[in-house]
Amino acid sequence: MDNLIVYKDVKEYIEELTLETDEKFSEMEAYVKEHYVPVITKDTRRFLEVLLSIVNPKKILEIGCAIGYSASIFANASNAHITTIELEEEMVKLAKENIKKIGFEDRITILHGDAVDVLPTLTEKYDLIFMDAAKGQYTEFFRLCEPLLSDNGIIISDNILFKGLVGEKNISKIDRSRRAIVRGLWKYLSDIMNSDKYKTSVLSIGDGVAITKKTGGN
Repeated sequence: MDNLIVYKDVKEYIEELTLETDEKFSEMEAYVKEHYVPVITKDTRRFLEVLLSIVNPKKILEIGCAIGYSASIFANASNAHITTIELEEEMVKLAKENIKKIGFEDRITILHGDAVDVLPTLTEKYDLIFMDAAKGQYTEFFRLCEPLLSDNGIIISDNILFKGLVGEKNISKIDRSRRAIVRGLWKYLSDIMNSDKYKTSVLSIGDGVAITKKTGGN
């Protein structure tokens, strides 16, 4: 759950100022730390909590549930119903157990499957969509999410700076195993930053967060 972009001393100062989560999240947070499960960072979590209090969404869609941590944060910080998609069967099982323990099972629906297959089956409109799955597929996820986003809705894309690697202009300096992801993020960021249908800001909190707002109708 470490911040990956901001300087260490700044990161530590911000985290000292950031309130901890409710005690009911302690078991999940301990599991995350012990098993190195990638979830939203502390500063990203607080940003999302504040954003939810401003936007007050009724329906949230999440791509990438993992153990149910961020979905539970959303439920705790809003009155929204959350639909979340997860590919890994073991993660789905853990998420269901965690969400039940924390008491949000009536407000969080988990869909098991690949988001590319699941998204076209959805018909509801969502006020906020949170993307936190395969980073190299963000462009495709965004395309599939567009029909599901309500007018003036918001899409949040996490890990958008990918450990700072998107700032490396020489692709040959990036490990081969990560080049496809970086190229995918370059395209995605270029698309959303230059769209005439959306306004986007990229924030260097956590591993990078892009907030994209729909500016008009369909």
